[in-house]
Amino acid sequence: MIQARNQTARKAMAALFATCCLCALPLQWFSHAAYAASKPLVAIVYGSSRTYTDAADVLEQQLTIRGYECTLVPLGAESHADKQTPASIEFSGREPDIVLTVGVAATVDALKLDSTRPIVFCMIPNALDAPFWKPAEQRKQKVLGVSLDTDPAESVDLMKRVCPKLTNVAVLHTRRTLESVEALRQAANAEGLKIVAIESDKNTLPNALETMESQSIDAVFMLPDAGVYNAATIKRLLVWGIRHKKPVWTFSDRIVNAGALGGVYSNTDASLADTVNLVDRVAKNGSSGIPKIVYPTAVRRGINRRTADMIGLNLSQATLGQDIELYGE
Repeated sequence: MIQARNQTARKAMAALFATCCLCALPLQWFSHAAYAASKPLVAIVYGSSRTYTDAADVLEQQLTIRGYECTLVPLGAESHADKQTPASIEFSGREPDIVLTVGVAATVDALKLDSTRPIVFCMIPNALDAPFWKPAEQRKQKVLGVSLDTDPAESVDLMKRVCPKLTNVAVLHTRRTLESVEALRQAANAEGLKIVAIESDKNTLPNALETMESQSIDAVFMLPDAGVYNAATIKRLLVWGIRHKKPVWTFSDRIVNAGALGGVYSNTDASLADTVNLVDRVAKNGSSGIPKIVYPTAVRRGINRRTADMIGLNLSQATLGQDIELYGE
């Protein structure tokens, strides 16, 4: 009887000791444990190119700082940016709360997964023309992301600000950038500009230049369309612009430095920062009310003063303002 009482007393003392130990732990330990268990999981899917792997590393670092758990998911070697081949990625263990894709191929592959988790994409130029938008009715996931391109309205604003008398602006494009042309057209219409869309490619650029000469074009706006532009065609267009005294507007600071009159552009760092903010917003508030394309918030504007002089354009300091970087001085 006495032995049974001793055993009962020892068990009670052990339970009391365990309780005291737990009570002695700092409150931070409990909050950290609860937080770790509730961390949203973001799967970052990316391709093998150095650009994508570097972007994935930056995204992982920034999201980790914000308190997210991240898992890096490289695309398989057999992945393709089309809808017919099976997905080359799979998630082991816990299903991610958000799938963050870097590039077109990663986004297309993620859409093949049997999942309803939202997909946030980044590092995609001409995002409106990305192949994964159609057919939307078969998509389970909500898809949205940050475009590498700036808002067309920003470019229209700069064109009107520097050249207020502009009327007709030509845009050379392929069939792969029709939606981007339409977005520019809508932004231009709101400001009284007419967009003259001219289908072209690298081989037919001379024909497009002749067409522009016959249609009273006031300026040219360059889309980041690899089907039209390479080093040779960019150079030819810039020479044409100076020879005919027509402003050429572009999407790159390098092309402004090379001789385009000006442009609005962002950079990878700014785009990735916006992507982290978008992931944070979707994780905390859901994707409802967010447009499918989010444009970079940090943009730069540039003007080449030497080109302006060569085409006979007078630029006042008031027109340029403090937000414009000057080239060709």
